[in-house]
Amino acid sequence: MRIRAKREARRAFSNLTAPPILIYQMGKVGSTTVYDSLRAAALPNAIFHLHFISGDFRENKKNLKAVGIDPPPYHFYLGDAVRKVLPRPCKIISLVRDPIAVVVSGVFQNPYFANEEIRTATGTIDHEKALKYLESELSDQSAYSYVNDWFDREPKQAFGIDVFSQPFPVNVGYTIYGKADVEALVIRLEDLVQKGPKAISDFLNLEKPLVLKQGNARTESRDGEAYQHTLKKLRLNELVCREIYSSKFVRHFYSETMIEQFISKWTHK
Repeated sequence: MRIRAKREARRAFSNLTAPPILIYQMGKVGSTTVYDSLRAAALPNAIFHLHFISGDFRENKKNLKAVGIDPPPYHFYLGDAVRKVLPRPCKIISLVRDPIAVVVSGVFQNPYFANEEIRTATGTIDHEKALKYLESELSDQSAYSYVNDWFDREPKQAFGIDVFSQPFPVNVGYTIYGKADVEALVIRLEDLVQKGPKAISDFLNLEKPLVLKQGNARTESRDGEAYQHTLKKLRLNELVCREIYSSKFVRHFYSETMIEQFISKWTHK
């Protein structure tokens, strides 16, 4: 996989007339929808779906192996290969999402990373165990380190793009960061359906708005029922929620009104 990724990255970044498009973001923010939609649009650009470029490949591989995943998924190799050919022109699309929703979705996507067993004997997720685990996990501020630190650890290190150096238009839901040869369109997942098609089409100079194709919907997976049950029942202490939503990440990308809506959604009634 390493050789394949190296060749793919070199070929993509050598195409100066159609630079690659990187769907490059933290996990569980709806990026599969954007990736699948762009693939269906049959663009001349190579399209990569990545979470890590910054050079954490060895550490990530070690962590995956510790939970029984060896070798790592292909995107780990591809991200490492991309890092080695930079700097080169490219277009980046990145999404952000309510951090509590990111953690909940991540637990259902990768239950083997949970600090306690939440699966049944058949490998499906036990919704009661998941609910109990998440009520404890989500109250620990360290659970949000991945979300809160991703932009500083990834685009800032890999491309020199500091999204916190300029305001995000919270009343719009998306904006462009970076410079002429490397630009990053950042969109809130909460605005993707309504505003994403035009924002992405304008960013990539497409002839018409992108048609979004829903991908990797958690509610349609084999654990979809347990996921919906957990979302319905999960409630946190209000003070805990307010601390979660006081982070630099949240305050940068979300308005006060949206933050209050998140707090209302996840707190005890």
